[in-house]
Amino acid sequence: MKGFILGIVTMLFVLVLGVVFALMGFVSMRADNPPSKVETKLAGHAMDASVARSAPKVANPHVSR
Repeated sequence: MKGFILGIVTMLFVLVLGVVFALMGFVSMRADNPPSKVETKLAGHAMDASVARSAPKVANPHVSR
């Protein structure tokens, strides 16, 4: 149980540290910066999941049978 609580406290500390880091201006928010590999990968997965979840389930009419 002590390890679980320590894990929660550690994650909260890392989260707060990240927010403070961003609010102090250390994160570049310029629009001309290309997205990082992690951001591109996460956005791609999120887009694929969204399309798969909300796209209608219809058959492709151009597939030869």
